[in-house]
Amino acid sequence: MNIRVWPWILLGLALVPALLINAPKPQVIEPAPSQATLVEAIWSMPTNLDPALAHTPSEWQVDDNVFEPLLSETSTGQIVPDVASLATYQGNVVTIELGKRRLTNGRSLTATTVAEALTRPLLPQVNSPTVKTLLSNVVGYQHMISGRLNYLSGIKVVNASTLTITLKHPANLAFLRALANPALSIVPLSDQLRGGANWQFTNLYGTAGYRLTDWVPGDHLTFQRVFGTGPTQVQLQLYSSFQLAVLGFINKTVSVVPVAANQLQKVPIQEHKRITFLPTPGTIKLFLSSNRGRISAYPTLAPINTWVSQAFLGVVPSEGFSWPTGLPTGHAMTVWVNGQDPAAEVLAKTLSRLTHGKVSVKVSTAPQIHALATTGQITAYIGTQNRIKGGTAIPLVRRGSFWLLDHDITTASEFANGALNWQSITWRK
Repeated sequence: MNIRVWPWILLGLALVPALLINAPKPQVIEPAPSQATLVEAIWSMPTNLDPALAHTPSEWQVDDNVFEPLLSETSTGQIVPDVASLATYQGNVVTIELGKRRLTNGRSLTATTVAEALTRPLLPQVNSPTVKTLLSNVVGYQHMISGRLNYLSGIKVVNASTLTITLKHPANLAFLRALANPALSIVPLSDQLRGGANWQFTNLYGTAGYRLTDWVPGDHLTFQRVFGTGPTQVQLQLYSSFQLAVLGFINKTVSVVPVAANQLQKVPIQEHKRITFLPTPGTIKLFLSSNRGRISAYPTLAPINTWVSQAFLGVVPSEGFSWPTGLPTGHAMTVWVNGQDPAAEVLAKTLSRLTHGKVSVKVSTAPQIHALATTGQITAYIGTQNRIKGGTAIPLVRRGSFWLLDHDITTASEFANGALNWQSITWRK
C-alpha cells in the first residue's frame, strides 16, 4: 500500500464505537486436540483487552500472550527483537525490519499493518496516555494530538517489510525501549474496524500465537494456541481470594497461582517446594543517605543473605551477603518503602523483626517519599529507584514475581511487566 494511502484508513476508526464493552459476545472456536491445558488463577476480570489501555495484571496477562511489540525487554533489561527482526537508528531516523510473521487469523504481518498499529493508540477513540508519552518524540505527534492530522507523519512505509520512524530529536536506546513497551503491541487496525463494537471478542488477532476462544463474564477466559510453543489451551480462572486459589492448586483444579510477596507466608508449608521465582528487570536495593550524621543505626544483626532468605522463604537468592563497612551503628533507624511495592515492604518488615525493632518501617506513597527525600528527610529507602541522591546503594534481591507452579511444569518465564509467558511453559514428559 502506498504511504500516502494507508493513513486514510485511519479515518474509518471515527465510526467505531467506544472500546469498552459491557456485553461481550464470545466467539466459540472448535479447539484442536489438547496436549496440555493450563489453568491460571486471576483476581479480577479484564475490562479491556486493548494493550494500549491495559492497566491491571489480568489485562497484561491477556495482552502479552495475544499481541507482541516490535521489540521486547529481557529479564536482565536487554532490548531484543520481537515482531521486528532488526531495529537500527542513525541520526533522527529509526529503521524497522520485519521478519516473516503472521497473525492468528493466518494473515501475514506487513509494514503497513505495523504503521497503522503504531498510530492507532493515539486516535481519540483510544487515547492511550501511555502511548502518548512513548511516541511524543515522533515527528507529527503534535499535529495528530491536536486533530490536524489523523496519522503520524513521521512513520513511513518503505516496502512490505520495512518502515522508518523519524523523531524530533536524535534516536537512542531509550526510544527502542519505548518500542518494547507492551502498550505499543501490534494490534491491526483493520481487525478493529471489521469487528466494530465487539472487536476485542471477535477480532482479537495478534502475533503471539494465542487467540481468545471463550469469555464467560465473572468466571473465566479461554485461549487456544494457534501456533508457537506452550500449552495447547489456557484458561484464566477468576478466584475471589488467594486462599481459594491455593485450595484449587492443592486439589489440582488450577495449575498456576500468582503469589504476591506479602502472601508467601500464607502458602501452606507442604506447598513451599512449588513456589517459583521468575525474575524481571531491575534490582531491589537499600539506599542509605551519604549524610552519616543523619544515619543513626546500621543493622549489623542481620546478614543480607539471611535477611533476604527469611523475607522470601529462601526461594530467591540475595544479591549480596555482607554489609559494607564504614557506616555508623547503634540506635534506631527508619526505613521508608512505597506501599505499592509488596516485595520492598516485606524486606523492610523482615529487617525490623530481625533487628528486634531497631529498624522501624514507614509505608507511604511514591510522591510523598520523593518529596521527603528531595528535602533530605529520608535517610533510608528500599526500592528500585534511587530516591536518595548520593550515598550508598546496597543490592538486595532481583526484581521478579512468585508463582505456585504445578509439579508437571518444568520451565516458565514472565514478561517484563510480570505477566506469565505462556509460550515459555514446558511440561514434564
